[in-house]
Amino acid sequence: MPHKNDSTPNQHPKGQKDKGQRKKLPPSQESLEPAAFPGPVPYTMMERFYRYLYYLGIQLLRMKHRRMRKISYKWNSFARSVKKDFFHLWRELRLALWSGWRNLTSPLREMRLHYRELVEELQQEEKHGSQTGRLRFHIAWFLICRFAAAFRWLFHWIAPIAACIGVYLLAKSYAGQTYILRLEYNGEEIGYISDESIFNQAKNAMKGRLAGETDAAPADILPHYELIPRKGEPLLSVDRLTDILIRSSGNELVEADGLYLETSAGSNRMELLGAVTDGAELLHYLDSFKEQFRTTTMRDARIEFLKKIQLKPGLYPVSAVRPVGELKALLSEEERGEAYYTVVAGDTPLRIAEKNGISVADLQAMNPQVNLEVSLFPGDELLVSRSVPKLGVKITATERYRESIEFEIQQETVPSQNVGWTNLKQEGREGIREYTAEVVYVDGQETERNVVDRKVIREPVPQILQVGGNRPLQVVPKTSSSTLPSGTFAWPTSGGRIGPGFMGYYGHTGSDISFSGCYGTPVYASAAGTVVKVQYGTTGYGYHIVVDHGGGIQTLYAHCSELYVSVGQQVSQGQQIGAIGRTGNATGPHLHFEVRNNGTAVDAARYLYN
Repeated sequence: MPHKNDSTPNQHPKGQKDKGQRKKLPPSQESLEPAAFPGPVPYTMMERFYRYLYYLGIQLLRMKHRRMRKISYKWNSFARSVKKDFFHLWRELRLALWSGWRNLTSPLREMRLHYRELVEELQQEEKHGSQTGRLRFHIAWFLICRFAAAFRWLFHWIAPIAACIGVYLLAKSYAGQTYILRLEYNGEEIGYISDESIFNQAKNAMKGRLAGETDAAPADILPHYELIPRKGEPLLSVDRLTDILIRSSGNELVEADGLYLETSAGSNRMELLGAVTDGAELLHYLDSFKEQFRTTTMRDARIEFLKKIQLKPGLYPVSAVRPVGELKALLSEEERGEAYYTVVAGDTPLRIAEKNGISVADLQAMNPQVNLEVSLFPGDELLVSRSVPKLGVKITATERYRESIEFEIQQETVPSQNVGWTNLKQEGREGIREYTAEVVYVDGQETERNVVDRKVIREPVPQILQVGGNRPLQVVPKTSSSTLPSGTFAWPTSGGRIGPGFMGYYGHTGSDISFSGCYGTPVYASAAGTVVKVQYGTTGYGYHIVVDHGGGIQTLYAHCSELYVSVGQQVSQGQQIGAIGRTGNATGPHLHFEVRNNGTAVDAARYLYN
């Protein structure tokens, strides 16, 4: 009978059978083998799910590595192909350049080689004392022929390049050349102008000067132009050409200064009003006409006419010359006077404006004394057009003015005083702001105002008003057991019940109100009062609020998730002040509601349930 400790070849000690039979894996494969999920039968499904995810992750990683290797291989193949093609092209280009250069210089190299052979032959003949005349002639003839061939070869290459350079220089010289027109009019050469528009302007100016002439109207003759390069010839201006053309009209002319006025502002069409022999007096009148609008408050104002006005010296017909006084009177006239509209039955401001071609805003601006919405009656007269002078004046002035800045009224709450008590703590004072504006006046009426700068001269001082913040209860209990009228304290949430209540467990000084899904529901002020504490704590009460109701009564709302009030704020009964939560020392969402009488916590149920 064998010994107990003897073991057969098929028997192994405990713990050694798996070691002997399990095949040892390489370290790389052992690291990829997932660890066995510990646990009995309930964890079998979790272990299989874990192994499946592990296998799926390994396959995704392998797929990623294969994809990256393919991309890397394709990219490297592409780069090698591009590099190979580049070096091939570079080599072909170098060979082509070298071959071209060899072909280009081959005649010169052949000539130099043959010349050396002839020179060596000549030296040998001279050494042996032979006749060298024939050989010298041959060398000279060779050089002449070769130089002629080299010249032809150089000409074939240089001629196209020289032609391109010549064309470029010729084009550049012509591009920089200035061309002018030689003008012929009525069969005679007049002079030179830069372009045809000069003649057209001069022709229109001539017709304008002779517009009132009936005996000798200007002839409508076509001009003749010739384009020539300019070589320093003087060019005719519009005014000079106008004088030349007007001489050919056959009218009696005189040297004078013509007064031109723009037909309408911004049109750039000038009309001849007349001519005077003394333009200086007329200029003095125009300057004094503008200066009469300059006042002491507009010393630096820019005054100009609305329409362009010009005084041009030149040749004018005798009939166009007028006395200076007549032109002054003409400039002082009005283009149109004031126009009024008589209201008829059914007229409205919009209809009146449409009838007269103006806007409702302009109609109101011309009749500021009339309420267009309620004061229109048949027979009333409204101004629909102002008088417009022939010489309108535009004044651009820089004005500085000041405006007051209203002060704010700030309120400070004094919790120790009852509601209704007020006290003026600080008098308010208005500030001052200075503006710098560019104001435009047209014929005395302001048309535009642009503020270019503003600065505060004096800051406003706010008025501080103190108000009482204490809102006492109408009925204040003297003891915690005293009864209160119904409605003195309201339920602080939108539902629920108390549990646990006051002293429901050791140290619990409040009443916990909770219900299913209460997290985030509103928390209401149980009674009107003043918020005296708002605390965002993380321990104890957590987020909590204390409201003072006067008479020593305060309420506490703890473990909130949100707080919607601030210290000093007045709240009314039923006003939302927060939301139920579980901040601080709380095992679940609920409202810890607490009533304090002179700082001592009392049973809140007595106040809620009366």
